[in-house]
Amino acid sequence: MYTSSQETKLRVLIVDDSSFMRMAIRGILSRAPHIEVVGIASDGVEGVEKALALKPDLITMDVEMPRMDGIAALKQIMAKQPTRVLMVSTLTCEGARSTFEALDAGAIDYVPKNVSDNKDAQRSFQEALLAKVMEASKSMVRKTVGVERPRILKPSEVRPSRFAHRRISAVGIGASTGGPVALQEVLSRIPVNFPHGIVVAIHMPKAFTGPYADRLNAKCSLSIREGADGDIVKGGEVLIAPGGRHSSLVRQGSNIVLRPHPQSITRTTSTSPRST
Repeated sequence: MYTSSQETKLRVLIVDDSSFMRMAIRGILSRAPHIEVVGIASDGVEGVEKALALKPDLITMDVEMPRMDGIAALKQIMAKQPTRVLMVSTLTCEGARSTFEALDAGAIDYVPKNVSDNKDAQRSFQEALLAKVMEASKSMVRKTVGVERPRILKPSEVRPSRFAHRRISAVGIGASTGGPVALQEVLSRIPVNFPHGIVVAIHMPKAFTGPYADRLNAKCSLSIREGADGDIVKGGEVLIAPGGRHSSLVRQGSNIVLRPHPQSITRTTSTSPRST
């Protein structure tokens, strides 16, 4: 852990093809006394070169860049000199797909690129960037080479759940920094015959939860999708609460139903389930 009282600062390399974003990220990080920006790069090729030369503690990496994109640069860095990498991604479905590919390739986490003239949006981006940089600094460098991902089990291979006869209505999972990777590891190990419905709330923008649910569904035995208003929580299924707004779980007769609130969250990209 890095603190202002220690002589050693967290050394960060910024990789982004936008001069505005490079300046914005540098300005945010430079104001933190425990962070030192040791270099900037304008594309993936330069990013790889500076990562190998400067050996930073952490890299903020844009996804879409000329010459070499962020995912290709990430893969080269992880192969040659594994380093903590925090992706800075656009708030689009395509940006979400690329971000999740980067997480599979070894990135620690991501920050939605959401800087505009709106002061609330600027403040939200600044808070998210600083928080995730510091959380990522405490994380182990992910090693993807030679590591097998959990195999999806066939129905004939799974054993009956120990929880089948317990009085459990549903299972809730909450995740924040580091959540996308950790959640995939957890859900991929749950057998297809798990008798309880699962609801997940994870800090993600609105455009990200749908593609993320689709990606999990392709990698896990359970049926996983982004939840919609009125969806019933059922055994063997996972509902990802939609991003950008709060959601509630309400009881209707013998069922538990997901109720996303109509209003968006103005100062955060999280989604938080609440029971009523």
